[in-house]
Amino acid sequence: LWDFVEDAHMNAVGFRFNAGALRVQNASNQVSFRNVWFDSNTDPIVFQDNSGITLEDCLVQSNTGRRALQLLTSPGSNATTLRIHKCHFENNGDGSAASRNIYVAPAASQVIIGVSVEDNVFTAGAGGAAGTSFEVAGSQRVSPLTFKNNQYNGYSRGRLVTGISNGSRVTAIGENLAPGDYGYDVGINTHGLSGLSFAPDGSRRAYQIFAGWPNNYDGFLQFWDSTANSSILSYSSSSSSWNFSRTAVFGSSLVVDNSQTIAGYSDHQQTQTWSITSATGSARFNGGATLGSAGLRINGAANLTTTAQTGTGSLVMSTNAALTNPNIGNATATSINFNGDVVSSAPRMVYSAYVPNLSAVGIQSRFTPDKAIVITRFQFVINNGINTACSTTAVLLLTDGTAQISLPLSNNQNVLDSGNISAAFSAGSDLDIKIANVATGCATVALSGNATVQYRMQ
Repeated sequence: LWDFVEDAHMNAVGFRFNAGALRVQNASNQVSFRNVWFDSNTDPIVFQDNSGITLEDCLVQSNTGRRALQLLTSPGSNATTLRIHKCHFENNGDGSAASRNIYVAPAASQVIIGVSVEDNVFTAGAGGAAGTSFEVAGSQRVSPLTFKNNQYNGYSRGRLVTGISNGSRVTAIGENLAPGDYGYDVGINTHGLSGLSFAPDGSRRAYQIFAGWPNNYDGFLQFWDSTANSSILSYSSSSSSWNFSRTAVFGSSLVVDNSQTIAGYSDHQQTQTWSITSATGSARFNGGATLGSAGLRINGAANLTTTAQTGTGSLVMSTNAALTNPNIGNATATSINFNGDVVSSAPRMVYSAYVPNLSAVGIQSRFTPDKAIVITRFQFVINNGINTACSTTAVLLLTDGTAQISLPLSNNQNVLDSGNISAAFSAGSDLDIKIANVATGCATVALSGNATVQYRMQ
């Protein structure tokens, strides 16, 4: 126990098998411990209400309590300047998730100013693997914290400092951090890369800025996502250009000055697919252009000219827009105005045939369209006789020999109707109106009638 000790040093001393090995308290200041080893103790090191404490070239190993080194303050007391340098921490903890190598806990409303953790080795071992190396608790008011050139072995990765408050400032320099590690404000040469890094606590993501190195990103200035281990923005000195690897969102206008061109490429500046030239205002889009509800407006030119086009979509023009010698091809319209007459669907045409003998099985009429058609209705009107009390009724067919539309000549009906239908037949089809079978067992029979076929072009 060192109580109110000033300007003192301890060198080459070992502590082993103690419940509490070393405690320094009560405003002790400017004291140092060098080449001191703490092995197989329970709670080996406690510093409370001190300033100017240095722990250097020490071994802290196989201690079984949850906290190998504790930096504390009492109510009403602050602490300043704790230096932990060139020490080796290994296999400290009780095997639980609460195991810590260094535990810093100022009392409520108190602060600890200046903690430096440099050139140490932290190896988890069985005792510490479930925990983390460094925790801030209590009031969590610890600032600044500096981590420099420390090595971490065997810990699950993640937060560098557990429990740090937003008011603290954490600097990491040369730390061997994994891509997903975070919990510091600014770093230098961390994550195995040279340059600045940023991974504040709560962000769950680390970023870096660094210059390229030989045989890898030489000639590049990189903005790097350390968590994803990928570039988000880079500058190439060889091409004098910026490369945006992620989506770029501009909160204000993007200005292209000095007659420069904006261009898009499909394969790392090898094949250009679109461009806008600021000098002339011209643009080209190899894959076409999709326009919003405002449409395409052409100012300063009377005509819109284009080469042959294919695809789907809509072209909307103003009222009374003129088309000169257009070849519309496959077009879709809800309505067409022919000099005041509005057509809202494909015109229907009619083919009619007289069937003189409903008792004669076979072809009564044939129609062979030159173009493909769609039958939309098949009707038959009996004008002589009527079927009554028939046990089987005659059936009238419209058929090309494969597909067919049937109209049974039912009892007590002289108008037969298929209703709205849609039956497609190809060009050159022989469409026959025929009697498939005659009525039998009737009191009276239908003798003749007229068939009507309504159709449109495909």
